[in-house]
Parts: sequence; C-alpha cells; structure tokens
Amino acid sequence: MRPLYENIIRKITAEIGLNWIYVQLDESVIKWRRIYPILIGKVDGNPSDTYLLDVLQIEDNANNTNAVQSLSEALKVLWPEDLLHENVRLLISDQAAYMLEAGANLRGAFSQT
Repeated sequence: MRPLYENIIRKITAEIGLNWIYVQLDESVIKWRRIYPILIGKVDGNPSDTYLLDVLQIEDNANNTNAVQSLSEALKVLWPEDLLHENVRLLISDQAAYMLEAGANLRGAFSQT
C-alpha cells in the first residue's frame, strides 16, 4: 500500500506544483471516529480536479486548534520541503464556530509567512 500511496502523492504534487490552491476542510464522523478529510485543488482560473490529500483522525472533539494542526500536517504532505502557506488562497468549510475561528487563525498565520 505504501508505494501506491507515494505514487499518488507524487502525481498530486506534480499536478498542483507551486500553484495557488483551495483547501476543503470539514469534520466528518464515520463509525464513531472523528476525521478531517482534506481536499485540495488548483486556483488558476480553470476548472480544477479535486484531490483527497489526507484524512486525519482526531482524538478529541473538533476544535480550532486541531483543525489548524490537521491542515498544516496535510500541507506538509503536499510540500514537504517548504510549506507554502501563502499558496493557500481559499478555505472551504462549514459555518461551525470553531471552523470560523480556525479560518481566522490560518489567515493570520499564513499572512506572516
């Protein structure tokens, strides 16, 4: 499974490159497990494929802190050598209070890089 995963990640990384991206992040519950599926796509003015970059299980209830940490971990999969926060141009999520707070925190953190 690992070689297959690594091959898919290489293809996603090649497709996304250093382009601007959008990120879709929202909590899901599957069989009593809380997860963050993290989807990404290019923002370049053309229709973009959406890729499942990572699925991270969270132990606690969903909150601002673990949303920000999960997104940062997932972006390290895409850009392992240099985390390109400034390339994240759009965050898509629901209107949950903790996600709005996470979005505000990400905007602040990403604008400082």
